[in-house]
Amino acid sequence: MIINQKQLPIAVVIGVVVIGAAIFDAAGYLVKNNSDEKISTLEHKIRNLESLLVKKEDDLKNMRLLAMRKNGKNDLASSSAVTEICNQVQNSKNNQNQFGDTAQASVYEVQSSLQVLKNLGTNSANDPRSFSEKANDLLSGDSSKEKVAIVSKGIFDMANDRENLPDYTLQTMYNNQTDPDLKRVIAQVLSNRGNNALIDNQITEAQTRLRSENPSERQHALTNLAKTHSSSAANAIAPLLDDANIDVKLDALLALRATGNQTHVSLVEKLLNDPDPSVSSLATQVVGDLKNLSDSARTMLSIADIAAELPMMENP
Repeated sequence: MIINQKQLPIAVVIGVVVIGAAIFDAAGYLVKNNSDEKISTLEHKIRNLESLLVKKEDDLKNMRLLAMRKNGKNDLASSSAVTEICNQVQNSKNNQNQFGDTAQASVYEVQSSLQVLKNLGTNSANDPRSFSEKANDLLSGDSSKEKVAIVSKGIFDMANDRENLPDYTLQTMYNNQTDPDLKRVIAQVLSNRGNNALIDNQITEAQTRLRSENPSERQHALTNLAKTHSSSAANAIAPLLDDANIDVKLDALLALRATGNQTHVSLVEKLLNDPDPSVSSLATQVVGDLKNLSDSARTMLSIADIAAELPMMENP
């Protein structure tokens, strides 16, 4: 068998590149899809690619031996190209193993987040704890953003399940938690059920920050109020339409667009001729949006409004 050593590196490199690209494609697909069936398929695909890369390494070693035999033991320099390729394949294999470990870890992370979310809302003979007990245990000691997102999604999913998540349980959870996003979701779910007490409480607390002398603090408060999507918040936002700071005024317009309805159109119309073109332009858009909402819109939050502001799970 005659081996052309000048052609060998190209063929091998192409093979490694193809395998590497396939593995990268598999991992990219893994991040975007999280169903058990797709995860299982990708795990199988990764294992096949690992086996293929190992076989490629064995083939290259055999080629190296053949090249050395052909050129004689004293002509080792002529097989240096093949040796280098073998080294490259080994490095590729090491990188592939690391990449495979990362992909496998992603599988477990996805399964873990989804399983925790499922367990929160599932009654089980093996776990007699209530939803709130499970949520409190999950958040105790380590209220990471991921855990807050999982509990928030669990509460959202049970918005219509008053039997397993009654109003008084939500109110207790609200009082016991400190994360602002989680407290907002609880208040929003109660509003969806017809109880605006907690939403009104959040708005009252935000009004202190709205009166801050620091423009950034006022902007932060406006951003949080916008996420409530409650018309009660619009009344608290309205005075900042006259704020001396242009950035605050613009954020007030955005917050009013997210919380107001037809009854707030007149508050915005006075800014249609504002000397600052950015303010007048945004005011025109906000007036148009609010005119399309009835005077009862956002008085009780819709499921869509709550979903729009849910904390994002890192591994959905």
